[in-house]
Amino acid sequence: MKKKYCAEQVPIFRHLDEESLKKIDAVLTHRNFDKGENIFSPINQIGMFVIEKGKVKEYQLTNSGKEQLLRVLQSGDVVGQNTLFSDEIQETYVNALEKTSICLIKKDDFKKIMMENPTIAINLLKEFSNKLVETEKQSLSNSYEDVNTRIASYLLNIYHSSNQEEFDLDLSSKELANYLATTPETISRKLKEFEDLSYIEKNNKKIKILDVEKLNEYIDN
Repeated sequence: MKKKYCAEQVPIFRHLDEESLKKIDAVLTHRNFDKGENIFSPINQIGMFVIEKGKVKEYQLTNSGKEQLLRVLQSGDVVGQNTLFSDEIQETYVNALEKTSICLIKKDDFKKIMMENPTIAINLLKEFSNKLVETEKQSLSNSYEDVNTRIASYLLNIYHSSNQEEFDLDLSSKELANYLATTPETISRKLKEFEDLSYIEKNNKKIKILDVEKLNEYIDN
């Protein structure tokens, strides 16, 4: 049976043969973080890491010190690619939303691997492009879609990525409102409306999707 390597979860490494994956795994550092613990910040840019298990939020701080949520990431997602090629300080923070394990690769170790596998650089550029597209899509969504559509899309994204009809909302109302460019009061009101329509069932932070088709109608219209 083929051994499963942590590096295989990183899209830029998936094309490599087992021997190359073994070399990469040899320089990876495995680290664990508790819920609420800081993983990455402008003063602690640890390198690129893949989330082995758990869930994190990536955000920036505005001039007024308010959190601007960028992404919620989970197992298999990659963070900190920019640190491998640039000495410029990345103004992003990553915090664990639950108990989280990561596989970390540091800049110097990555440079050695790049010398042996130049094609990794090309794949990394593709990842940067995908990340940019994802950010632009969220920005456009917040600009042009109504709040019902944004909330429905968010719930369905979690539903499809977790492959479970019931899941926890890891973000607070304030964080979710910030991410979807609305207010906490609107989030609470719209979730209550979805519940009254029997599209979802809500119990504190736990959400159960009852009618995928009806939620999809907000996205398709």
